[in-house]
Amino acid sequence: RGYPRSVNQLALQALIAARQPEAAQRAAREALERFPDEPRLLIGLGEAFEAGGAPGKAAEQYLRAARIGPIRPDQLGQLLGAVLRDNDQRAEWFERFRSAAEADPNDLVARFLLGVLHHYGNDFPASDALLEPLEETFGFEDRLHIYLAMNAFNQGRSEDALARLDRAAEGASPDPDIYYCRAEIRRDTEREAARDDLRRYLAISDGNTISNPEKQARVQGLVAALERCLETGEARCEGEWEHPRHVDTGGLGLRDVGLGGAALLLVGLGVWAIRRRRRG
Repeated sequence: RGYPRSVNQLALQALIAARQPEAAQRAAREALERFPDEPRLLIGLGEAFEAGGAPGKAAEQYLRAARIGPIRPDQLGQLLGAVLRDNDQRAEWFERFRSAAEADPNDLVARFLLGVLHHYGNDFPASDALLEPLEETFGFEDRLHIYLAMNAFNQGRSEDALARLDRAAEGASPDPDIYYCRAEIRRDTEREAARDDLRRYLAISDGNTISNPEKQARVQGLVAALERCLETGEARCEGEWEHPRHVDTGGLGLRDVGLGGAALLLVGLGVWAIRRRRRG
């Protein structure tokens, strides 16, 4: 289509890396005037908005790019991360995706996002009902498998959850939260393996400029907890674990549920960006 991908994307990435998000936004908008339907430019503008602390605006650009397609690996995860970071509008996003899915059952992007938001509302059966039919279309997306796995774990199906995560971990560039989730499940049954998975998670995400420092610190605390439990042999290793969750919210209840588990995916945003750029 004549889109000068290498020039524009490299320029945007350089401006974002130089902590000049407003300049990156201007550059992306100028390029979009010439190529208004170029998904990679829309994603670049979204990343510039995120770098400037505007996740809601970023989500709008990522959503536009997803609507145009084709969707690449990790793209849905990046969109979802921006939606969850838009804390004040999270319930509004839910209603938006619910309306879109009801209006068009073939709106698979809306169904995916709605399914994940149901997961964070602890409505795991509703989440499964939306996400399971998407495996054929979005089976390349690690986030789909992470949420289906943790839905299974939260409903008492640990073996199913681990089998799904193990398969996802065999990919060329696994999402680091695959390892985090495996550690959550194995913390009292395979503690050395769980500790190693948490260390693997930290090795991938440490030093990333847009990682979540709160989760980094929490995971380091979980590593220490597992090391303590390996020494003491206590039956249940206590720590700041996220799962399983069995809170009855009477539906999604996004404003009432803290959604602390949203950190599960937010840390990986920088890793997703690096992986996507490496894949071209």
